[in-house]
Amino acid sequence: MSVQYSVALLTCRACHQGTSRPVDTGVGVQEAADAIARLRELAAPSFDEFMILRYKATNEAPYAFAWVDENQTAMEYSALLTRVSRDYDRRFA
Repeated sequence: MSVQYSVALLTCRACHQGTSRPVDTGVGVQEAADAIARLRELAAPSFDEFMILRYKATNEAPYAFAWVDENQTAMEYSALLTRVSRDYDRRFA
């Protein structure tokens, strides 16, 4: 069984509380690092394949999005798909 998890590294996050919108910057990066560590420790061992999709995003329009390292993400995802495909062929071909 394979799984991918998305973890956002927020560079700027607006907290909406009623009519006020204080901006919180930087906190999301530490939250993402903690989430990645917990996922690797607690979830990853339960799967044959496990990949964390790292990206930067905001929750403010126009909702900017960018991969942390697009080339690395593409290579890791391609490798995961290749391994899963080969394993499938071994099991069911």
